[in-house]
Amino acid sequence: MRLMVPGLNAGKRGGYRLIYRAAMMDEVWHIVFLRAYFKGDAEDLSHDEYRALQDESEAILSSPIEYEWENV
Repeated sequence: MRLMVPGLNAGKRGGYRLIYRAAMMDEVWHIVFLRAYFKGDAEDLSHDEYRALQDESEAILSSPIEYEWENV
């Protein structure tokens, strides 16, 4: 998801990037927030970075209650 930064006048292209994954399980939507970054500070994610986030989201969604969360 791309978000505009108010007052930056760069629109969505120069704003924030939010990487998330949503999945419905047991009639409940689970949304995993994976990463956020400012487009001006980083380029687009590489294929390997997307793959790592996909793998992490799979681990979280496979067992969201038992998942061991890290403080970053």
